[in-house]
Amino acid sequence: MKSKLGAVLAAAGCALALSVGGAKAATITETINFTASGFQPAGAPVDPVMGSFTITLDPTVDTSFATTITFNNVSITPGANAPFFFYVANSSGGSLTVCSPAFPASCGETAGFNAFDVRMVNFQSTPTFFDLTYAQSSVNNIFSTTTGSVSLASVPGPIAGAGLPGRERWPSRLVATAEEDRLNISPWPCEIYGCLEFGSSC
Repeated sequence: MKSKLGAVLAAAGCALALSVGGAKAATITETINFTASGFQPAGAPVDPVMGSFTITLDPTVDTSFATTITFNNVSITPGANAPFFFYVANSSGGSLTVCSPAFPASCGETAGFNAFDVRMVNFQSTPTFFDLTYAQSSVNNIFSTTTGSVSLASVPGPIAGAGLPGRERWPSRLVATAEEDRLNISPWPCEIYGCLEFGSSC
């Protein structure tokens, strides 16, 4: 009886340690550079538009109106209000929309007011430019493009067991699908039992 109880308690402790460790490790901070060009309609006051921001988020969790973002520089005048972002983990490999709004809690642009938003996809693997839209107080129009690029300011170091540097930005544990997260299903079948008995197989 004692050995069974000890095993159960050990399993519970191991699962708790793994879940807590995973939650801490999932939050990441990245600095991302972006460039956009070929704006339409003609007459864009700035083309190309270039900038950089630093963002902190959990790439496995959806979020709305998050404020853990800072613009380091941008070649157009940003919106008058603090930036925020939206992130959808299970859409297009991680869909990110970054907003520099003219008005509070608004991610749209209004002609004649400084504001912009930039969107990217595949954030969980290789961030890919999707589009950028902006407006400036000097011009009574809104300009948009789907031509551009994004890049990480620095490449993370290699992760043990993850292969070559740069192949995976985070361990597969951190990019579990939203469905796994909702059902609390570990993507590693032996995770808990392997903690109790190293070398065991499933």
